[in-house]
Amino acid sequence: VELKFVFLPDGEDPDSLVQKEGKAAFLERLAQAKPLSQYLFEHLLAESDPSSDAGKTALAAKATELIRQVPGTYYQEQLSSKLDNLLGRQSASSVRAPAKPRPTAPSTTLKITPMRRAIALLLQNPGLVQVMPDAPELAEAALPGINLLLSLQQHILAKPGITTAQLLEYWRDLPEHTILLKLASWEHQIATEQLTQDFLDTFHSIEDLYLQQRLEALERKDKLQQLTKAEWQEYHLLLQALKSKKPRPVS
Repeated sequence: VELKFVFLPDGEDPDSLVQKEGKAAFLERLAQAKPLSQYLFEHLLAESDPSSDAGKTALAAKATELIRQVPGTYYQEQLSSKLDNLLGRQSASSVRAPAKPRPTAPSTTLKITPMRRAIALLLQNPGLVQVMPDAPELAEAALPGINLLLSLQQHILAKPGITTAQLLEYWRDLPEHTILLKLASWEHQIATEQLTQDFLDTFHSIEDLYLQQRLEALERKDKLQQLTKAEWQEYHLLLQALKSKKPRPVS
């Protein structure tokens, strides 16, 4: 079984499209779905020209990094073989697993931080936006990825029923597309019934980081000059809020 992408018109979901076009037309769309390999290499070839040595080097580097994120040796080998054909190589040894792999799950170069976890869960399950708190103040946080998370939230809210594939297509020509592509294929191993709570716990842990940052900023300001009355009140409220919070088990 190969993962495929179906791109639906903006503002449409499978149910609305079936009602508008009919079941036969929708099945025809499914029949024309793009395999992961086609989607991946179309994206890579748009960025790197394999007709030049520099282009081949860039293509090999980008493709190797992405292929290693794909779960399953079989799919990695299939994508590696396609890459070899594009580069005119004899084997796919450059992207296969190391000669002495660990007996556990395949290693990944992508570190899943709480921020990336939240982005990945929302990207793979856009419906989670319905339980995601509205916290525009987080845009002020000095947290890598926070703007992407909030942008993802706003885009999903603006287009109800949007799919993962449509989100990837929206970010296709933007710098964040590469990391989103990796996070879209991340296997989180979270049970369906625990998905919502896991997402909320992750999001709240990000909020806690922001509160801690704000608290530390007020402490630094207090050392340089006296805080205003409003800032003192905020400082004590932050202290109380953080003390009352229980540690969140986010991996």
